[in-house]
Amino acid sequence: MKHLALVALCVAAPLALTGCGDDESTVDAAAIDAPRPDAAATIDADTSAPDADTSGPDAMPAPDAAPSNVQVVDCAGLPTTDLTTSGFNFSPMGDITIAVDGVIKFIPQAQNFHNFASASGAPADKQFRSGAVGHSNTVCLKFTVAGSYPFVCEAHPTMMNGNVVVQ
Repeated sequence: MKHLALVALCVAAPLALTGCGDDESTVDAAAIDAPRPDAAATIDADTSAPDADTSGPDAMPAPDAAPSNVQVVDCAGLPTTDLTTSGFNFSPMGDITIAVDGVIKFIPQAQNFHNFASASGAPADKQFRSGAVGHSNTVCLKFTVAGSYPFVCEAHPTMMNGNVVVQ
């Protein structure tokens, strides 16, 4: 009888423990990379010959998309305003004010996968997306027209959001 109880315990214990994982949520990097139905891709001024920074499905224009006022640019030699991630926050938080033709340098930190994208519902000329970036992938985005550009991390839009104010 003791052996039967021991066998039952050995079978039941692992089953019970499988439900006892940590409650930390994990981010599915593929979910970040999935295209938003309401967002145009990041657009270069010359879409006929994109440079190396604009390759891939995240950076190509949608066939019927209007040109965006935000362009992916090479970071080298440009004065930039840095936007980083820390945990589930952008830094700086809130409004980021830059001049027309100013460049935001998005620098995600290694601990999480985040991106920098126009908020849901943005008009076509204000849509942008850094792609599914993480670790050391840095992206520079140039804002060419004055206005307000609300942004989010697509995986964490209620926690990670802000606004680029271009003057």
